[in-house]
Amino acid sequence: MKKFLVNGEKRSGTTFMANFLNSQENIVCYADFVKTPFLIAKKLNINDYKRKLIEQEKNILYSNFKAQCDGMNIPIYKNFSQENFFSIDDFLNLAFRAIADFSGKSAELVGIKMTNYPENIIKLLELNYKIIYL
Repeated sequence: MKKFLVNGEKRSGTTFMANFLNSQENIVCYADFVKTPFLIAKKLNINDYKRKLIEQEKNILYSNFKAQCDGMNIPIYKNFSQENFFSIDDFLNLAFRAIADFSGKSAELVGIKMTNYPENIIKLLELNYKIIYL
């Protein structure tokens, strides 16, 4: 599974691009979903997405992600627990896999769309994500 991020400024066409990509047979792209790891990393000043998280950071990340999923009525967090991830990178891999499974598609490409988060682009490029910037 290859992972990607659609990013750009407000009103630049990111939602249109995400919807178009999601309409393709082997691609899953959720708009404005899985923001939690990025927001928590920024809030906790985690700059290395491969760094091992301490228990408190894992608790904050998981509980905030669960709340986001509940608010969107998407129960993907039920497929993994705090014992299944050790870094932001691990968490993202689990979340993207869960998105692919939840979609019901046999997706080769799985992505998310976020607006106004340019600071994540370099970090995700380092993790071998593909970036579509509009």
